Amino acid sequence: MEPTNRLGEELHKAQCFEDAAEATLEAALRAVTEALDSSAFAGSGRILRAMLHLRPDDGYVRLVVLEMGERGPQKPCRVGDANHLPSATAWRWVKELDSSIAVDVECMEVTSVATGTRAPAIAVEPPRPFDSNATTLRLSGREATHLFVVPLRAPGHRIEGMLSIEASCRKAIGIPFIWDACGPTLSTLTGVASPYVTKLPITRVEATATDAYLPVIGRSMQQVVEMLSVFAQQTETILLSGPTGAGKSRLARWCHERSPASGQHFETIDLATVPEELQMAELFGWRKGAFTNAAKDTPGCITRAEKGTLFVDEIDKL
Repeated sequence: MEPTNRLGEELHKAQCFEDAAEATLEAALRAVTEALDSSAFAGSGRILRAMLHLRPDDGYVRLVVLEMGERGPQKPCRVGDANHLPSATAWRWVKELDSSIAVDVECMEVTSVATGTRAPAIAVEPPRPFDSNATTLRLSGREATHLFVVPLRAPGHRIEGMLSIEASCRKAIGIPFIWDACGPTLSTLTGVASPYVTKLPITRVEATATDAYLPVIGRSMQQVVEMLSVFAQQTETILLSGPTGAGKSRLARWCHERSPASGQHFETIDLATVPEELQMAELFGWRKGAFTNAAKDTPGCITRAEKGTLFVDEIDKL
């Protein structure tokens, strides 16, 4: 059975986003495994995992991960540990180039790839530097030497997520890997899956344990907190949106306590209470004598938060 037909049948039976995502990831892993087995890298490389990230309007909604085992795709992973941190840098490249991308992790190069359904995948631009040491170290730490990312498009061609494949093949470092063989198939699979994964309801959100920083978690917040538990482990900037009083400052402190910076300073500045002409001074500090009553050098909250976390409340007032 053709991969797209088989996936179409699975998607037709899907009742929720997670069902559709798992079916899509399984189909993608089968396709790349077949491409690897029939390539010059058979026996010297292996497919590690596949991830599907749903993030409409640049706001993360859901992440599903399938790890490859010796007998094929394993059950979906419980998202939350460091092995499941997605690459925000890869997402930015996909959005900027509006195409699939191939990343040679060891060479730190990203290539924009055209993936037509009837033609081999082709590089449409020269490789560019993959400018994220944090992502490179994270991928290397989980043995990935190559990354391939396909945009997930909603109706209207808008990118609302991505499907990524991680592979390990040191023999292919610095030379083209298997993406020319399986890129078009992956593009077709995501095209078939997109209407389902972007529209079906999300249902499988596990309860997050409460603690002193987040003593109560309502059902409507479980999904947000689950995603924050992943992103809190990164050094990426997090934007929390919501009305005043929704608890963004509490969530920010919770993220800080679960981050690598948990033992450092947590600084807060509420821009709604700072006049516009003083905002830069509050952020960056001032020198003695810079203005009336400036009696001494005063560091800004950015300096005070060094190596820690800075929470800028009401950032839309900046």
